[in-house]
This record gives sequence, structure tokens and C-alpha cells, in this order.
Amino acid sequence: MAITVASSPNDNQPAYNQVLFDISSSNTSQPNFNFVVDVYVKQTSDVLAARLLYPKQPSSTSVKIDISNILKTYVTHTFDFTSSFYPDSNGQLDYFVQFGEAYDVSGTLTIYPNLTRNPSSNYKRVYNSIFDFEDFSANVLNSYRMDNFGFLTTIPEAIKVEQGDKILLSYYDPSGITKKIKTEKGTSFTDTFTLTSGKFKYNIIPSTYMYASYPATNLYQTGDYKISILDNSNNSLGFINIEVSEPCGKYETYRLHWFNKLGGWDSYNFTKVSVQNESIEKSMYKKALNMPYNTSDRLMTIYNTRIVDEVTINSDWVSDEMAVWFENLFTSPLVFLERQTPTSLTPDMVAINITNSSYEKRKYSNGRQLHNITLSFNYTYDRYTQSQ
Repeated sequence: MAITVASSPNDNQPAYNQVLFDISSSNTSQPNFNFVVDVYVKQTSDVLAARLLYPKQPSSTSVKIDISNILKTYVTHTFDFTSSFYPDSNGQLDYFVQFGEAYDVSGTLTIYPNLTRNPSSNYKRVYNSIFDFEDFSANVLNSYRMDNFGFLTTIPEAIKVEQGDKILLSYYDPSGITKKIKTEKGTSFTDTFTLTSGKFKYNIIPSTYMYASYPATNLYQTGDYKISILDNSNNSLGFINIEVSEPCGKYETYRLHWFNKLGGWDSYNFTKVSVQNESIEKSMYKKALNMPYNTSDRLMTIYNTRIVDEVTINSDWVSDEMAVWFENLFTSPLVFLERQTPTSLTPDMVAINITNSSYEKRKYSNGRQLHNITLSFNYTYDRYTQSQ
């Protein structure tokens, strides 16, 4: 019995793209032959997540196996503002695969598991991310390390926030070289990280460091900030600019946070006119009245009232590059509305769903006019009133 792994995924892969193994066996001529694929995931201990059986193909001794559908069910996300810096343990999964064989022995299907382990020791890893067809390659994540790419966002401009808004940024560091965060606004403030062994994706709350560095009545100051990640020698590995203004808009601000395709978090303030609508659904029945009845007695009676809130919001004018960046907001499976609590380090976040079913990437050159982004969202809950 011999299983050969001709090719396997990189040690670090996006969970929502193919996680492909190419294996072969010297025993495919056995009756009723199947490849056995045992997928183990690391929880508090190694757990058998799935056992898969793949029949051999005619005139072939090998098979290609994609286990992404198993692994992606184990990666989620971490969206937390109670710590300034922490590993996104939920967005990373360690796994390994045991390959075996199954075939008939004297008319009975017999399984021979655990013939070949891949990797032979330790683990491979997947992350809660996905890359489009033209962008994906076997080593795509190598280009998104902190020292190659910076934070896990493709925003083409500085992040614009109002004073007191919360910000969450993510980065990917499989080499463990990130050691410090540096906040610059005229003067600079540097703080040191403590990395967690075996964790390679981290979330940072830069607004926490902005509070700590420049206190001003429980609000970080207005102005331009530069947030840098440093190595042990204080070399900058990546940075992002944040522009802070006072909350002074004419309309109510809607601040959204969403999970992007890279496995990081983006956010944006919608500051222009907004419209709130309520869709009201009523269920009634016709009540039988006792005789004699009064005209104040209720005949058609409402026994259930369901209210669905929908909000339509608008951005300020945006560039063509920002219009491309906004696509991920419309397609993201995780979007949150930040309730304005400027004096609190732990804001209220409300889960919402974007209801738009299409998105046009507008370009100034096409219409010769500035454009903004309009979207609608529902809350993930319905409201109800009392029945009689």
C-alpha cells in the first residue's frame, strides 16, 4: 500500500479558494478502490472534521481533491473593540490531512487509513479570505504580508473619520516580524506588541493608541495621523494615514464597518442625506362579538404587527478609485453599523445587511460629473408591536 502526494497547497492559503491536493496510489487496481481522505483541524486538540471517499477514475491512478468546503466552515472572524491589539484566532485555522485507501477484501470493503500524512509534521493553515479568479495563485498570500503589502485593506486614500469614531485594522504576518506600533501626529508615540505563538493574523484598534497618545477630554485630537507598524529595529513595515475631523455634518452620520475579501476590516462614514423607511406587515382575524355589542368593540382585530426598517444612506463625493474600493462593501457578508458613542472605547455595533443587489462602478470620465455612493440596508432583526 502506497499513497503519493504529487502536490499540495501552500502552507498558508485563503480558505475560500481551492485547497487542492493531487494524490495517487499503487493499489488502484484493487476491486471497489477508493481514496480515503481524513481532514483534521486543530481545536483544543486535533479533531477529525471529515472523512471523504473518492473513487478512482478510469485509466488513472490519481485524483485531485479540494477540501476548501470542509475548512471554510471552521473559519469565522473576530470583531472586538475591548483590546487594542489581539490575534484573530477565529480567522485562522490549522489543519492536516491523513490519506488512506479503501477496497474490497474477500468481498468486504476494508479501510486502510493514515497511510500518508500531509504535512508530514506540524500543520498547514487557511485564513478567512478569498481572491478573485484573476488574482488567485498558489502563493497569493505571500504578497499580502505586512512587510509586502501593509494593512489588509485596499483603500486608495487616507481613512477619514470623525472625532471619536472607532477604527479596526488587520494585518498578516506569518514571519512574526511585527513588534511595535507607532502613532505620529506632530510628535510620535510607540508601543510594543506581544505576539502569540502560532498566530499570524492580527487586529489593531489604532484609535485606542490615538486616545492614549493625545488625550483631549476623552477624544483623540483632530488632524492627520500616520499609523506605522515597526520591526524590532524600528524599521517601518507598513503604514496608513488617518484624517480626523470634528463631527459637524449637516446630516446624521452612518458609520459602517465591513469584512473585506482579504480577511481585514474596512470602515467608512456616510455623511450625506439619509432616508428611513418602515415596511409594516399586519395580520388580522375577524372576531366573533357577543350580543349585544358596542360600536367600540373590535371586529377586525390585529394579532401580529411586523416592522422591517430600511435605511438609505449617501456618501460624500468619491473618486473613481474609491468607487472601485466600495464594491467589497456591497458584497461583504459581514457589515456593522457603529452607534455614535464618542466617549466610550467600546462602541455599540449593530449587525446589518446591505440590500442592494447590484453596484455600478462609476467613472468621472464616463459622465463628466462627480458621483457618490448610495446604498440601502436592513437590520438583521424585525420589530413587533403588542397584540390585543
